[in-house]
Amino acid sequence: MSRFTSMACVLGLALAVGGCQTAGNPFDGFGRSSSKPTPLAPVPTQPVTATDLPPPEMPPQDPNAAGLPAGGEQQVAALPPATDITLEREDLIGGWKISSGGANCQLFLTLTGWTGGYRATTRGCPDSEVGKIAAWDLNGQQVVLKGDGGAEVARLYPTGAERFAGQTAGAQAVSVYR
Repeated sequence: MSRFTSMACVLGLALAVGGCQTAGNPFDGFGRSSSKPTPLAPVPTQPVTATDLPPPEMPPQDPNAAGLPAGGEQQVAALPPATDITLEREDLIGGWKISSGGANCQLFLTLTGWTGGYRATTRGCPDSEVGKIAAWDLNGQQVVLKGDGGAEVARLYPTGAERFAGQTAGAQAVSVYR
């Protein structure tokens, strides 16, 4: 008998034995049931109806029409805090965009304890007040941004979903948004 023939016989014998072992066994080789689950009955549904949505409201193109100065930044005194927004610290963690004095950069808020609250970092900010942010805290509905020593850099109020506006300690308008 040649090597090929003997290997084929061994392989055939292994397949035959393996097939015999699982034929009467209700479990697969991993201890799971090999029986198929019974199908579920369909759930009754109601017909779907479609209606047209109204056109989206467009913001005014003229910055002065929205109560904004020529630079396009919001005036802090004209922004009352949004009272229908409930803030939790967990809602604020992560990456944000921050805008102040014509500069736009990134702000990152974490829940790591830090001087005066929690750790905050900025990226791409010019050497200005917002570039010195190192910590943050939530005081009621106010988000307080702080420097290395814990001194207040800016105070923000919610103006919408994931939007805050306020003023720096140097009376510069600042906004934070995602």
